[in-house]
Amino acid sequence: MKLIRPEKVAIAISAVFILAAVVTVLTCTPAKNRVQVTASQEMRSKTISDAVTEETELININTASADELCALPGIGESTAQKIIAYRTQYGAFRDISSIIDVSGIGLKTFEKIKDKITV
Repeated sequence: MKLIRPEKVAIAISAVFILAAVVTVLTCTPAKNRVQVTASQEMRSKTISDAVTEETELININTASADELCALPGIGESTAQKIIAYRTQYGAFRDISSIIDVSGIGLKTFEKIKDKITV
């Protein structure tokens, strides 16, 4: 079926009107709905951001409490208390590898925690 020129023009004009209607509907949604979409996007972003933060948050071995230190793999209550006693007696750790000087923390434990601690 071959279209004649007036039919082609009518189809083109109809397509423009349909496109304009779609754009109007998409851009003129009520403000309430736009806020909900934005809030939903922010919540999704925060959830992803929180997961990344939790995954990358480092524990400062110079300021951490015993509970925070116990969150490290291989560090129990006793070792956490030794870390606190060590920094009280000798001062702040100069670098993360200095934690090996604490009794009960060897190379294996250091390898487990080195990516999770900072000074």
